[in-house]
Amino acid sequence: MNQELWQRIVDYNLYDPPTEYSFSIRLATENFWTSDFTERAIFEYKKFMYMAATSDRMVSPSEVVDAVWHQHLVFTQSYQSFGDLLGKQIQHVPSTHTREEADRFKKAREHTRKLYAENFGVPPFDIWECASMYDSLNLPKAKWKIRSFVIAGILAFAFLIVPFYYLLEPLYRHIPNPEFLFGLMAIALGLFIFLWNFTKRQIEQDAWQFKEHTFIQKLAPLELIYLEKQNLFPVVTAVVNDLIKKDVVFINPDKKLEIKRLEQVQSAEQLQVVSELTYWKQSYYSALAPRLLKKPMFQRIERSMDAFKKYYSKSTRFVKLFQKNFVVLAFLMMLALIRLITGLVHGMPAGYIFIVVLLLPVAIAFFLYGLTKLMCTHAIPELYRQKLKGTQMEQNDSNWRYFLYGSAALSPSFEPIVIHVEQKSGDSSGFSSDASSGSSCGSSCGSSCSSCGGCGGD
Repeated sequence: MNQELWQRIVDYNLYDPPTEYSFSIRLATENFWTSDFTERAIFEYKKFMYMAATSDRMVSPSEVVDAVWHQHLVFTQSYQSFGDLLGKQIQHVPSTHTREEADRFKKAREHTRKLYAENFGVPPFDIWECASMYDSLNLPKAKWKIRSFVIAGILAFAFLIVPFYYLLEPLYRHIPNPEFLFGLMAIALGLFIFLWNFTKRQIEQDAWQFKEHTFIQKLAPLELIYLEKQNLFPVVTAVVNDLIKKDVVFINPDKKLEIKRLEQVQSAEQLQVVSELTYWKQSYYSALAPRLLKKPMFQRIERSMDAFKKYYSKSTRFVKLFQKNFVVLAFLMMLALIRLITGLVHGMPAGYIFIVVLLLPVAIAFFLYGLTKLMCTHAIPELYRQKLKGTQMEQNDSNWRYFLYGSAALSPSFEPIVIHVEQKSGDSSGFSSDASSGSSCGSSCGSSCSSCGGCGGD
């Protein structure tokens, strides 16, 4: 291995100059990647380019590495200077899907695996063997989409009303109204509690089964904060709070934020906060937060976590859970509706059951919607809380402490400001960002271009 060349490649900064939409931020945003996965993908791309520079035969990237390569090609000046560092310009060879090329690229992939083993050891599975970041989760996609299943379920419900009426009507005529109503409410409450706890346990088990090499096991505290809260405002709060605790930002007597010193600014999110405050000199937090929410380095967090939520909600494991809940609750709804029809047909008092029939589908809709968020708002955060107990990260990192303890981890001077802003904006809901997170995600979340066969040697 050419250690001198490899060290130059490792030291090469693809993010220079650091901007709001620099290389890594753009790469993560467009591919719905987490921050850790993005950094590791870039590092594997550097390994690939080392192999391309030192091999006299074609080498072929994985789909994840190819996505990094495509992004680097867009940054033409950086790619040119990187080629100068390598000693040659690496040509990107697109595939035309001919039989001859298929054999050529197959040999290139085999050669790449051999080179990688010789120079770097075992390649990370999630980057070299998976088509996207999400594929490593091993969550097969369900044949039925939730929306399609719900539509089919409603149609089946309407079709079954008549046979259920003739089945239940003889029984219902002998059950007086107060007893039936109280019994139905008790059954409904018991079912909601049982189904919620049952589904929560199943989803918790899914969370604990994610392998160590998956991105789920390597989430950053800011990503977990968004995942649990489903809102970017607490993420911005965590970043600003960290800067206040590091004495980079201070709160002046007018309750405005100002820059105190520029040491210890590390992350892209912190750099963005400092950049905003440097430009505006000073700012109320209520004015600063909405501006920060629209910045790409914060929106990339929203996009990657929302994409995961959609990916999991389309998986076979979750869809089956959802279907079980839907069927049970639809049967409960059927019991109430047939009671209402029976009362109307026989001239029985039906005012209270009519109210129940109106409110029950609303409660069911809210319940089912809540199930779609349980993995994000409960299971994964709880997984990390169990892992972090007593660790140094819990004790020394303010972002981790904010994830674990919420407002109790805020700086005493900052906490009343945050609470005031949350109350003024309706618990921060007024600060929702304009990001179209996951709108184009669909089933291709995080997937990269698969048309690249490889690159030539000399």
